[in-house]
Amino acid sequence: MPKQCEAKCEFFRCARKALVRVPSNPHARFIANITFICKEMSGECLEGKCQYATCLRSALLPNNTCGLEYKLERKRTRSIEQEVKKYEEKYGNILERFKGKKLAEDML
Repeated sequence: MPKQCEAKCEFFRCARKALVRVPSNPHARFIANITFICKEMSGECLEGKCQYATCLRSALLPNNTCGLEYKLERKRTRSIEQEVKKYEEKYGNILERFKGKKLAEDML
């Protein structure tokens, strides 16, 4: 399941430049302790649900999910047997030609 767009993401931006990052603890260094405030609403940021939410990588999908995560999830892994079969089909005729040349040279 793709994750929802979050204000914590490094690619998340507000088109109105109204996003303010306020640490809940002034001495905190971690992003987990940061609250995201919207200056337009004077409240907590709605993240991907806001109409002004944008993504620097253009990966924000209409259903408020992260397209970067979706791309990673869609990749499927192939087994080694499938890879071998693919390359045998692709390069099989080339190998046959080389084998045929060797046999012809040996006969002379």
